Amino acid sequence: MFALLALSTAVGQGALHIVLPALGEIARDFDVSFGVAQLTVSVSMLAMAAMTVVAGPLADIFGRRPVFLGGLILFLAGSMAATISPTIFFVIAGRIVQSAGGVIFLVLGRTILRDLYEGPVVAKAVAFLVIGQVIGSALSPVIGSLIIVAGSWRWVLGFTVAMGAVMLVFAAINLQETRSKEIEFSSSKFWKITRTLLKRPDFWAAALIGSVTMSMFFSIISSGSWAVSEKFGLNPIYYAYLMLALSAFFIVGNFLSGRFVERIGLLPLLSIGSTGIVASAAAFWIVIGADAALWVYLLPGSLFALANGFVLANSVALAIGIEPQAAGTASGIAVLCQLGLAAIVSQFAGNLLPTHGLIALAIILVICAAAVVLLLAVLLRRSVIPKIP
Repeated sequence: MFALLALSTAVGQGALHIVLPALGEIARDFDVSFGVAQLTVSVSMLAMAAMTVVAGPLADIFGRRPVFLGGLILFLAGSMAATISPTIFFVIAGRIVQSAGGVIFLVLGRTILRDLYEGPVVAKAVAFLVIGQVIGSALSPVIGSLIIVAGSWRWVLGFTVAMGAVMLVFAAINLQETRSKEIEFSSSKFWKITRTLLKRPDFWAAALIGSVTMSMFFSIISSGSWAVSEKFGLNPIYYAYLMLALSAFFIVGNFLSGRFVERIGLLPLLSIGSTGIVASAAAFWIVIGADAALWVYLLPGSLFALANGFVLANSVALAIGIEPQAAGTASGIAVLCQLGLAAIVSQFAGNLLPTHGLIALAIILVICAAAVVLLLAVLLRRSVIPKIP
């Protein structure tokens, strides 16, 4: 069953990114702008954000197995619809359904592990799921690029259909109900905890700082797709190489953060990561202003990915630890903010790229870096140092 959770986490996250190398081809095939094609990613992120806060309560009411299987059915149906869509509108609609189902894997994977294990074993098991999530994000653009070289963008979405069918059969056979019969859903308790969280400035600062850096990340990777295909006119496989490099540095950042968090602490590591974010934004501005070659963009991109490994992990830990009795709700709200803000900012960047070029990305990164500094100041002023979850 753990193999199923790891595979579903990788596929659910990978399905979001697998179309990134195909955005240029999708735009040309339907004769639409790159910004419209970008909707297949940004609107999908909004669907994931909305489903994130719904999946948990549904699993508490109806159980883990039926909600998980329901997510697989949604994922498979959306993948099939997007694959055979006659217009860009139906591609976007199919991707919405696909992403709404795929995010259920991410939410319930951690929930099921909490049902099965206790204490440090939970943290270890969830760490493996996070590795699967990162690997799915890293490898999916590579897979998408290779499929496009061999076929077309429809083959890319057809690959997600195949993966969804395999997981549905796998889950129907192996997934068992893990929810305790003593667990009952209480809407009044849920709203009470939510109202408490909404009144905490430190919670919002912790949740939003990770949301801002995720927005920067998605703006960078979507702009990278445009730059490879439109600005430099290169084969989509070069975009896959860029994604692999950024993912490798992000994994290193997460590893180092986990290795030293008990020794250094959440806030100091978050400060180190935020400093790297600001430095990378400044470096991006210099590189973009110099109109450098494609490989030069790897320098600020790698610095950003490394720093983001420190920021995301520790900001989530802070958000969850601020109100220990509301860790699940805090996590849901934090993920909602991350996906929602990232979808809006990356879509905004995608709309500006064709007319303003990469200078639009530079401006967005500088604004986001300034927001990171302000949010970090709120956290440092309030000295939020919760126990490590």
